Amino acid sequence: GPAKEQNFVAPEIPENPNLIVVTEVPDRPKFLQQIWDKYGIRPLILSATNCCSKKDPETAVVKACREAYVRPLLAQYPGVPVVGYGALAASSLLGGNRKLKNLLYDAMMLDGRLVLFTHSLEAYRHTRNKAILEHIETTTFCAVKDVPDYPSYTGFADLPSLMEGLDRIFDTDELVLDVETENPPPPVLEEGQKPKKQQH
Repeated sequence: GPAKEQNFVAPEIPENPNLIVVTEVPDRPKFLQQIWDKYGIRPLILSATNCCSKKDPETAVVKACREAYVRPLLAQYPGVPVVGYGALAASSLLGGNRKLKNLLYDAMMLDGRLVLFTHSLEAYRHTRNKAILEHIETTTFCAVKDVPDYPSYTGFADLPSLMEGLDRIFDTDELVLDVETENPPPPVLEEGQKPKKQQH
């Protein structure tokens, strides 16, 4: 039945989980189950504070639950990746009072495991915003996808070694280009021209 206020919420632990999900609301919505089924995910489902409350828990409650339940459970499954759904889940995993907007596009290694963050399930349920659902699905998929080991070729000493390297690079079914776009070069200025102030 429905969870009562401040009831302890036991984690759902399948056999051989391949993803740990930390949620703000202890349930399994249909749209999320469809994502898990689509990618063959066997999730260990953990409530961020291991209790169900009508009010957002205070930082002290999140910290206490983190130490008593979240961290010990994570330690039982070393190396299994984690997705945190929402700001409360992020606070439960990282400690402190976390702002989700600062974490949505971050990936980090925490205690030897990949940890990713996305929107809370409630954010999609309340808005039905397609972009939110796509972010939830993409983040969840990326957490469990095997990353191929791509060879790289650098430091060519001379033209023959460069040509050999290029032959190897283009003799493949896949080509991955790592292009930095966060800090584009400044525009070329004419003599006497002053740079324009960048808009942020």
